[in-house]
Amino acid sequence: MKKITTAFLFLALAISFASCEKEEVVLSEKITLQPNTSEGIDATISSINETTNFGNESDASLLAINSNTGLTVTRFLINFDISSIPENAIITNASLSLYFNDDAKITGKHFGDNYFVIKRIISEWTEESITWRNQPLLSNTNQTTVQKSALENQDFTNINVTNLVKDMVFYKSKSFGFHIRLQLETASKALILASSDHANAAKHPKLEIEYILK
Repeated sequence: MKKITTAFLFLALAISFASCEKEEVVLSEKITLQPNTSEGIDATISSINETTNFGNESDASLLAINSNTGLTVTRFLINFDISSIPENAIITNASLSLYFNDDAKITGKHFGDNYFVIKRIISEWTEESITWRNQPLLSNTNQTTVQKSALENQDFTNINVTNLVKDMVFYKSKSFGFHIRLQLETASKALILASSDHANAAKHPKLEIEYILK
């Protein structure tokens, strides 16, 4: 009887040990990127100032409005440094937050059917040289469309950009940030947003990424 009990005990221990060996260790990580003036890489581009660089502006507004010179359209580009994320990371969630600019020079509120689109940039650009005429290439894959503003001073927090960030990590050598523009660039509509050069650090664009490592 003792022999049977001992044998059974060894078998149970062996099964338990094997189960422990098969159990994967999963590490969960979260990073928050909200660069300031010196660290941020972002710029607005304007259709009526085709060769002018606006890399140091605190305004990141998206406009489609008529002016004395015709239709004015602006777009916003921003590149977050995601180099700290390992190549084998599995992205579980990524959210982008954009904030209302309370001291914009052009107009003071959101208005119109201002749905906007976020795409992945796939060619290089720099904050100091980007203009309307030398815009980078874009990918339409996993682009995100955001609903129009419900309030005149609305912040757009926790926009789901998970699939875009997955692409950025997978195609790291061919990813250079987000390109943000109005869905329909026809007058009149506006989104009054802040860039990473805004005086209030809480207004800077923010990217939060959650991922796991196995």
